[in-house]
Amino acid sequence: MTHEEYKQNGANLEQYLLACWGRDGRVGYIILHELLELAKEHGYNNVYRAIKIAAEANVRNIRYVKGILTKEKKKSEPKPRLRIECTCGTAHFADERCPTCTATLPDVTVAQAKKSMETLFNRFNNTSQ
Repeated sequence: MTHEEYKQNGANLEQYLLACWGRDGRVGYIILHELLELAKEHGYNNVYRAIKIAAEANVRNIRYVKGILTKEKKKSEPKPRLRIECTCGTAHFADERCPTCTATLPDVTVAQAKKSMETLFNRFNNTSQ
């Protein structure tokens, strides 16, 4: 980002922040720099929206704006899906029903836990002899 773009984007953020938070004067350099860094990471529209949410909650704090952006970023990230082998031998995702036997995750988990414990017990008995 060039110095001119930095000044222009900073001025826009500063004006928006002052308008939303109902303050007069100027925003400090550290706060402005922090907002520009957040805008680089999350996008200007998201930062504007987070400032507006903070103002509606009557919280005028950069940490609050950061928290909003971080929380929304975590929400948008896809959760990893666990692939398991069902008691019937069919592999499927843990958050889905088994297409063959229609078992749900708790059924499969209990069965898998018993099977794993038996396997470990057998391995331990075979190695200790």
